[in-house]
Amino acid sequence: MGGDEFIMNKIYDLLSNYDENKEEVTLSVLEKFEPLLNKYSRKTYYSDMKNDLVLFFLELIPKIPIHKDNFKQDKYIISYINKSIRNQYILLNKKYHNNLNNELSLEYKNYMLPVFNQSYENIELQSIIEKLTVKEKQVIIYRYKYNLSFADIAKITHKSRQCVYKTHKRAINKLRNFLIII
Repeated sequence: MGGDEFIMNKIYDLLSNYDENKEEVTLSVLEKFEPLLNKYSRKTYYSDMKNDLVLFFLELIPKIPIHKDNFKQDKYIISYINKSIRNQYILLNKKYHNNLNNELSLEYKNYMLPVFNQSYENIELQSIIEKLTVKEKQVIIYRYKYNLSFADIAKITHKSRQCVYKTHKRAINKLRNFLIII
């Protein structure tokens, strides 16, 4: 406790000198929050997360309202920075997953459909896959096209591993049943 208090004790003093020595203040404050940035960068598949968070952090430092009375205490500054970084992490993660899902949808249309059109049997398979729900299609594509594990798919889709497994099993059963009928 004593060490952490000493490390974080001078943030207000550093930030109040920001205009005089921007580079040194920025590097000092960044160094203090490096573990937090590393934590969030390890929690995602988005490879540029740390770079984006550092960039956000560098833009955040001059915007911290140290002129307000509350922000004269380090605990409020630390809380402000923690919440800002967490919110940015959530925003970046959502953007990444939305882009990934859009990419997956486009790839499904651009890659899977021409492959299915190669023969009569594949046309039937295409119509069967179209009968799956969006989530089932997504799990099947992640599992067989990208060769991802159920745990990896669960992280990407923000579902439990068990939920992903059940969705996969349901999709496979639907495909089997449709193929038996045909």
